[in-house]
Amino acid sequence: MSASSKKKLRKEENAARMTEKQKREQKEAKQLKIYTRVFAIIMVVVLVVGIGVLVKDPIERAVIRNSHAITVGEHKISAADLNYFYMDAISKHQEDVYNQYGQSFGDYWTIMLGFEPSKPLNEQNYDTKTGKTWATYFAETAVKNAREMYSLYIEANAKGYKIPADEQADVDAYLESLDLYAAYSGLNSANEYLRMTYGSSANYDDYSRYYNICTLAASYLDKYSADLEYKPEDYRAYEKDKFDDYTSFSLAHYTIRMNSYLGEGTKDENGNAVYSEADKAAAREALKADLETILGQEIKDKASFDKAIQSLTINQTDKDGKPIVDSKKPTATEIKDAFLEDIVIHADALEWIKETNRVPGEIKAFDVYTYAEHEDPEHEHDDDCGCARTTDGYTIVLFNERNENKVNLVNVRHILVKFEGGTKGEDGNTVYSEVEKETAKTAAEKLLQQWKDGKANEDSFAELANKESDDQGGKVTNGGLYEDVFPGQMVENFENWCFAEGRQAGDTGIVETEYGYHVMYYVSADEMTYRDLLIEVDLRNEDTEKWRDALIEKTPYEEVDLSRLDYGIVLNRSH
Repeated sequence: MSASSKKKLRKEENAARMTEKQKREQKEAKQLKIYTRVFAIIMVVVLVVGIGVLVKDPIERAVIRNSHAITVGEHKISAADLNYFYMDAISKHQEDVYNQYGQSFGDYWTIMLGFEPSKPLNEQNYDTKTGKTWATYFAETAVKNAREMYSLYIEANAKGYKIPADEQADVDAYLESLDLYAAYSGLNSANEYLRMTYGSSANYDDYSRYYNICTLAASYLDKYSADLEYKPEDYRAYEKDKFDDYTSFSLAHYTIRMNSYLGEGTKDENGNAVYSEADKAAAREALKADLETILGQEIKDKASFDKAIQSLTINQTDKDGKPIVDSKKPTATEIKDAFLEDIVIHADALEWIKETNRVPGEIKAFDVYTYAEHEDPEHEHDDDCGCARTTDGYTIVLFNERNENKVNLVNVRHILVKFEGGTKGEDGNTVYSEVEKETAKTAAEKLLQQWKDGKANEDSFAELANKESDDQGGKVTNGGLYEDVFPGQMVENFENWCFAEGRQAGDTGIVETEYGYHVMYYVSADEMTYRDLLIEVDLRNEDTEKWRDALIEKTPYEEVDLSRLDYGIVLNRSH
């Protein structure tokens, strides 16, 4: 496997190899690319939600189209052109909400979007302290993204960069599909569809130019990022002051709170439970007693930790005070590999976990507290604010393992034989019978034997995968090959086979997963470790962002007149 092919594959699969923190950071770094695709990505949301804009007469449309909003380099950008960025900024906000909450908008629309969709955006505050409206916020975002796109577009043209043929084909296909989207929306043309979405000054020719400019800019940014090359010493230098950012920690944690020990209390006139200071003091004493009991037990692993948690007083009775006889008692959080920034527990616990002298089986409790009410409603409490606080619970943490992620990535091929048949369960999942599973296993064994009876090398395995695998990705592309597989990427049994101790090039086997049976072929261990891959993602994003920001800064920019933007846009669900 050549260095260039590895780099290309890593670029394509980076998004699947990151912690949540790194995904968020890369999302920021690739913001430009997102904006060029956002219209297509959230098409279904637009169709359901609709974006309504004020209808302007032909003269007003012409004024907007011929206005001069900003200048980037030698490009004079009209309010009509800038409005594409403005509307996509709004759409991006909708997309973020959609990704976070799914389709459950309902009565929570205002809370989730942050603004009331039936009122003009220039009449609603984005920031109550400064008085900035949502319209201003989206306008600022539009200007920022227009500057970025045009700066990259200018640089790409100066370097003679052209969009790759496959990317251009995608752009052309998308633009040609706008008439179809229009028809699906009950409209007569792409122009009508674009005016409904981007405002009355929008038209197909201007939007096509906008979309092509954005695509070229994003493609050039991607190429710059992909062409960056790093050496092992670059990784070591980058991690020097943040070593544990790329270290995983296996642990379990469980939180117990005073409220669980309060009991029924006294009912007020409205039927609400009221607790006296004596009630609260008794609850805290019971809480401490349970904590001391847990810490006094011999706990070495998750099983003993779960047993200790189950022995808590609050876990011995149900909500009606009756003893729990069912074996499914509350247990600790599953022990898992987690990067520090992904562990949602007390900051002090994070510091304790990452101490290098931690040994498996250590356990410690950390206070969970509340602050007293502050007279200043804008005051934000933190560990250093000096405000009075009351302990109302404890997070108990069991340290299991420190993993610096220095395992090498691996390259494997597989042939998937899917289970056939099955029965839909009440939960909607398909359940396969033992007979159905055995049929798939037999087919997998025959394929492995067929390979052994032939040339029995990697090339012949790839040929067989292309012909027989039910994995469409492997069947259509590259002989069932997965390059640079990292821990946590694949389903458990598949991964366990790949990273089994002593695994050698040319090893074969059969593995069962939820998808069926996999005929496995181990190609090799990669030269790159999982740790270096994680570092490279951050390093590449950081260097790309620095270069992009410097490019934007050096590109001449002038803000002329933003008054023609559709500041008063109203979003609604009536379209």
